[in-house]
Order: sequence, then structure tokens, then C-alpha cells
Amino acid sequence: MRKGSIKAFNAIYRLYVRRLINYLSKATVGTQDAEEIVQDIFLYLWNHRENIDPRKSLSTLLYSWAYKRRIDIFRKRLSSPIYEDYLEYQNIISSKDNYSLEYKDFLRVFNKIIESLPSKQRQMIVMSRLKGMSNTEIAIQMGLSEKTVRNGLSAGLKILKDKLARTIDWRS
Repeated sequence: MRKGSIKAFNAIYRLYVRRLINYLSKATVGTQDAEEIVQDIFLYLWNHRENIDPRKSLSTLLYSWAYKRRIDIFRKRLSSPIYEDYLEYQNIISSKDNYSLEYKDFLRVFNKIIESLPSKQRQMIVMSRLKGMSNTEIAIQMGLSEKTVRNGLSAGLKILKDKLARTIDWRS
């Protein structure tokens, strides 16, 4: 492969692709994300094939790249406001019923509830929680007063939390 053999690369790809996807799918929201990351890893492998030390294990190299990407995913997820909400609800659920809500399920429910909100509240929550904008920035962009934004966010977040709690209680 170091000399550009596509056959060797394909053999390596077939040998490791499923393993790496399985390894990464535990850290990603879906297998599609894991597949994209694995594609990036193999693209990186191909583009840097001449620099690979033949004395080192290829398996170790691939898994170390995957591990680094997995850490990046966790860091990104932990800084996500939605993931913070998910963790908050996990604590509420586990203290009540020992019920575990998977993050994928939480995202599905969260997005469904967001879509059901009135459009201005939905827009405010998306701008505030997902885009990290301040109330002032939201007010300027939406042409509203900061107080209106604060009140809209407060009402929207209350609805969101109530609906999340009802959905979670219903599932238990």
C-alpha cells in the first residue's frame, strides 16, 4: 500500500472498515456519522501512506486515529446545549424510575417538541440554545426587545421542559 497498491488498500479497508464503524458508532449519534469518520480515516491513510512506518502495527495506527476522532466527538457533544439537557433529564429519570433514555431517542423527541412550538419561540430557542446567541443578539436579529426575547425564551423553554417531562413519564 505504501507504494500505491489499490489492491492492498482495498484489502486493508475490507479488513478494518466494519470494526472501526462499530468502534465509532458507540460515540456517534448514528452509524452514518461513524461511516463518514471511517471514510475520513481511510482517506487520511491513503493520502499519508508513504509516511507510515512499516514497523508499526496498522491496526494500532487506525484505532489511534479513530480514538482521537472519538474523543473529539465526545468533547463536541459535551459542549452541546442539547446534550446538557439530555444529561439533566437522564439525572431526573434515573432518580425517579431507573429508566434510561438513549441520546438518539432524546434528540428525536427534542426535535419533535421544538417543531411543535410557535415559530418565534422555536426560532428563539434555536438561536439561544443551539447557536449560542445572546438575548441581545437574538433581539437585534429578530427585531424585538430584549425583554420580549427573554419572555419568549422563558415561555418556550418551560413548554419544552414540560413536554419533555411528559414524554419521558409516558415512556416509563
